[in-house]
Amino acid sequence: ITRNISVGMAKVAASRTLSLADELGQITIPSHAVDQDRWVVSGRLNPHGVTSYLELPSLPGGITPISDVVYTANQPFHLKRTARLRLALTAGQLSGADPLGVYLLIDNKWRYIGGRVDEFAQTITVNTNYLGRYVVVAGQHGVAFDSNIVPESYVLSQNYPNPFNPSTRITFGLPEARNVSLRVFDILGHEVA
Repeated sequence: ITRNISVGMAKVAASRTLSLADELGQITIPSHAVDQDRWVVSGRLNPHGVTSYLELPSLPGGITPISDVVYTANQPFHLKRTARLRLALTAGQLSGADPLGVYLLIDNKWRYIGGRVDEFAQTITVNTNYLGRYVVVAGQHGVAFDSNIVPESYVLSQNYPNPFNPSTRITFGLPEARNVSLRVFDILGHEVA
């Protein structure tokens, strides 16, 4: 078996965006997220679409993996600041009706950590406090494992699914706790929600 990996350096005093192996996506690690410079090795655990997840624990019931397991560290590594993981998706992965999310392997259990889908860019993005092993899944997810993740800037994501469904989800993030008002307008400029 041939496996491709990508190697980069997370620096203490500099923000770094590292490309993941096999064009799987990228991870942006902010400055001061690590105590000392650290090598980050990324790749995938199922390079040929094998459905067996090797010796990894089972995913929770009701969800289906739609990607290989992507790793940025062999064991979970807690970061001091929130990183942004962006994973590439295919049109086939985006075509399902179930919501997509990212799970992280922590303490030998898969934990839901969130995910914002961008259909146009064909990516799913999630903020994470860990380097580790991730998988993209389809299904109902529940509450995110690490709810203390705070975005570093204001974020308003594309609604999903888009555009001709009876309901849609709009995800946004704020760098500080605030009361917000979100108004939705139709194409003619009329407020609809």
